[in-house]
Amino acid sequence: MNLRDYEQYKFALADAVRAMSDQFSSTDSEWQDRFRDLFAKLADDRFNLAFIGRFSRGKSSLMNAILGRPCLPIGIVPLTSVITTVSYGSKDHVVLRFDSSMLTQEIPIAALPQYVTQQGNPGNMKRIKVAEVQIRADVLRRGFYFVDTPGLGSAIAANTRTTESFLPEADAFLVVTSFESPLSEEEIRVLREVSPSARKIFVAINKQDLVKPEEREEALAFVRSQLAAIFGEDAPQVFALSARDGLEAKLRKDEAGLQASGLIDLEQRLIDFLLTEKATQFLIRMSARIAEVANRLPKAKQGDMPQRLAVFADRIAAQAKVQRFQCATPEQSEQALPALHQFNPCEICGHIDEAQWNFLRKFQFKLTVDPQERRLFAEHRGLCGFHAWLLESIAADYGLCMSYPPVLDRLAAWLRAEAADAKLLETPKRLQALLPKRGSCVLCDLRAAAESEAVAAVAARLSRDEAQALKSLSAICFPHFGKLTEALRDAGQIARLLEHQATLFERLSEDMRRHALKYNARRRGSDSEEEESAGHRALLILAGFRNVNPA
Repeated sequence: MNLRDYEQYKFALADAVRAMSDQFSSTDSEWQDRFRDLFAKLADDRFNLAFIGRFSRGKSSLMNAILGRPCLPIGIVPLTSVITTVSYGSKDHVVLRFDSSMLTQEIPIAALPQYVTQQGNPGNMKRIKVAEVQIRADVLRRGFYFVDTPGLGSAIAANTRTTESFLPEADAFLVVTSFESPLSEEEIRVLREVSPSARKIFVAINKQDLVKPEEREEALAFVRSQLAAIFGEDAPQVFALSARDGLEAKLRKDEAGLQASGLIDLEQRLIDFLLTEKATQFLIRMSARIAEVANRLPKAKQGDMPQRLAVFADRIAAQAKVQRFQCATPEQSEQALPALHQFNPCEICGHIDEAQWNFLRKFQFKLTVDPQERRLFAEHRGLCGFHAWLLESIAADYGLCMSYPPVLDRLAAWLRAEAADAKLLETPKRLQALLPKRGSCVLCDLRAAAESEAVAAVAARLSRDEAQALKSLSAICFPHFGKLTEALRDAGQIARLLEHQATLFERLSEDMRRHALKYNARRRGSDSEEEESAGHRALLILAGFRNVNPA
């Protein structure tokens, strides 16, 4: 699903909410609060991945292992007593939100156990609604909100109630059980409850380091049979792993140990889900949330809204299935292009593209529905020329028509004031100062930060394990290749990187010559598209056109 389709679907859902909201007075706080909550969820683009399981299964440990650092408190007794979310943030900290209060409290991560554990906050006496941990972690940058829930089935009944009350808010589930006693009665009950919702479910069996290989296979067979009884052919995939071994391997930078822990398979599946299925799941889930509110409307105000939302969700799901069916498999791709070297695009450009896409996905929607966001947009005089073009290339017409009038009104007022100024010969200089630039164009600032982060990440990978990094390193576009060599401090490493890039260039040159010969021989043959693709790749590598601001 491309960004334009995704935003059009979100606007359609927003229109449905607006149509329901218009039937109620602005003073009807109960209903208007529900509609505001739906608008906020659409704008926030938040995707909750809830970690669910019996107490002491290692849910917090698994989350720590995926994040690559010990952020959440762990223990052998029922520990988590408060819903704890983990999302991406520019700095490491925790925001506490309280029941029946709009006030928040910011604390360091080290103080988290005092507020979310049974020992520090027994029975949640401090009345904390949610603890929001914000850290810098790549997997969270991709759009996940991890949700750590209190364990099921503990002697503390309130913990189980807290988890069960959160289930409707989850967009997908990672059910964590363990090899000592796989799939408890409480875990099976939760699986049965969520199975009709069609939400994505992953199942992890933790603590594989505590059992023998033959016991491991027996437990895996049991879990798969239980899942098949509940889900049939759509049973979720099962991952055997050791969260403890995975985290220790990451901290030691032990690639072999990380592979043996089983953690890497689960992480890759989560990333694949984010890249291919998350947008569809988010829209289907939002359709269900809006339909739930529509079904509660008084009969006189319902109309055919619930039926229309059901058809809408079916259409999104059907489109996703068709798109997945039409995607070529790697084997099909190799058959179609048997002689073509496979080049990954510049990964630094890719990181920047992803950062810009994730930002625009939310930013465009906020501009459409939030007057305050449009006011700030006008104060910054919109975006620079390049990023205005980027927004226009993916935005819906309705979104642009809502976003730009305040900008144009502000510029028109400036032009009229300038026309009345006595110093008109200084107008060209003042016009240049008026144009958005870094510091005022939000996307320029985001792009610069994403570029620095990606260059630093590649340089760190090369310094940590050069041989392995070079095996997976893409051809880097020349603008970013220069920045990457600046980030390295070892002359020998720079020389080997130059050799690596030269080899990739030679292979690409070979491809282009081969396609040119084919094209000349056949003129109108089917290879012209391959030739064009190879040529475009060369231009991207040499000039980095995708991410260079023409201004």
